[in-house]
Order: sequence, then C-alpha cells, then structure tokens
Amino acid sequence: MTPTARNWTSAVPGADCKGSQLLKALSELGFDQYYQAEQKGWVLYLENTTDMDILRVFAQTLDHPAQRHLADPFLHPVATNLPQRARDHFCGLLEAKEDLVGVAIFDRIEKELRTGTPLVETMWRKREIENHLCSQDVLERYAESGLSDDLFGRAERSHIEAMRSSIVEVARALETLNKPNPWSPDIKVTDDFLDPLFKSFSAKLGLPLVLRKNEYFKLARFVSKRSIDADVSAKLDAIAEVAAKARPALA
Repeated sequence: MTPTARNWTSAVPGADCKGSQLLKALSELGFDQYYQAEQKGWVLYLENTTDMDILRVFAQTLDHPAQRHLADPFLHPVATNLPQRARDHFCGLLEAKEDLVGVAIFDRIEKELRTGTPLVETMWRKREIENHLCSQDVLERYAESGLSDDLFGRAERSHIEAMRSSIVEVARALETLNKPNPWSPDIKVTDDFLDPLFKSFSAKLGLPLVLRKNEYFKLARFVSKRSIDADVSAKLDAIAEVAAKARPALA
C-alpha cells in the first residue's frame, strides 16, 4: 500500500514533513525506495554516484569503519546541491519507516544546514569533494601510473612532463580569468581546473580524452593516506555513526 501524508512536524523536530511538499515527495517515490528504506534502515544522499566512488576509496585507504556501510548502502543521488531535495525525499521515506535515519553530504553552499533531525546534514569545507583529489602530487602520480602502458609505449617521464606543462597552462589561464588557483579550497575544481587540465594533457599525448568527469574518482587511489584531509574523515565518521543507528527490517 502506498503511504499517505501525515504531519511529522512534532514527531521529527525540524524535519518540516508536511503539506504539499510531502505529497509531492510521496508521488515521486517508487516501491523500490520504500523497500530499501525498510531493509537498510538508513539512507545516504550525495550529489551523484561518483561521490560515492570517491568516498569508498578514501574509506579503504584510511581503513575506516565506514567501509562496510558504503559497500551496499541505500544511496539516493540528488543530482543537485539543494538541501531541500534531500529533505523532501527523506520525508517521503519516513511515511514507510518512522525510525529511518540518514545523512546528506553537500558541496559547500551558503545555505544554513539543519541540525537535530534524523537526517544529518553536512557539507564539505572545500568547494566540492573533488577538491580533495586535486594536488600536484596526485596528478603526477596519475600521469606516471595511469598511462604507463599505453599502446604507443611512451615513457613515464613524458607523461609527467605533459601533466606538469598542462598544470602550468591551466593555472595561468585561471590567473588571467581572476579565478582561484588549482589548489584553492574555493575553486570549483571539476569545471574550472580538471576538465581543461585533462583536455590539455590528452592533447599533449596525442590521445583521446583520458579521463572524463565521471571518472575523476580514479584519482582517489593516488591520494596518500597521510594527505587525506581531516574533513574526509569527518564525513566518513558521520556516515558510520548514522548507519550504526539504523534499524533495518528483520529478514
């Protein structure tokens, strides 16, 4: 049976689960999502599945307890950076499972996030999760290891030199455009740096685009454990803490 709208304002402080907002959420939810809510007991909201791939690699590198929770979570990509989208969806799920908990991780935004609700809301201190992949060392390690066996037999050194040259080229362009430098926490690193960087890098090697936006998670395995930012650990802590509170339905 499809759940019907109820007023969750008193039951869930700050959740704002009521009225037309909730009805709209209910109309967009499928049975499979209610089923996952029942079976998992918690839900994870990220912008897209690539964010999940990055978090999984970081959790593995850190040997973080969140690893097991990220293996097969109820993930709902919101495809936007609007907190209300996640809140509306979560409110709808509460109609099926009253003790559901969740965590939503957003890119850095100006909006104030809510606290004290079953949906834990948090944001990256840097502009977006991909900023944690972006360093000279990571990019050079990718250039050295990721393409060392290409069909043309190019030497690893030429890959590193091509990457360094591309970094300088794009960094100068950013400076000309008065945009943040590539290592700044404020740069929208995917659009403003990594996209043009890999376009330039690929062209210098005479290859098709070697890494697309939906593949940037591959850079995560080149981030050393010691250089992973504390904010990454904090996000993984939040996931582990929320997942530990979940009360999945008995099999």
